[in-house]
Amino acid sequence: MDTYELVIIGSGPGGVGAANAYIAAGGPTPVLLLTGEHVPPYDRPPLSKEKLRAPAPPEPHRSTRRRTSRCASAPP
Repeated sequence: MDTYELVIIGSGPGGVGAANAYIAAGGPTPVLLLTGEHVPPYDRPPLSKEKLRAPAPPEPHRSTRRRTSRCASAPP
């Protein structure tokens, strides 16, 4: 049976960062990361909630040029 000094649940950026900081601070190894993913932990950027939101609608453009419209009636 393996023994671990530290068990971290989650292998996202926070979990990997916590394991790296623990080891860098001199914490004894081995460290175990528990994850529900089917691939080993890898370095990935954190997901921002801003990326999940729909883009803001474009600002209305106000032209400084005066617009004129002309209508011509159709011949009878």
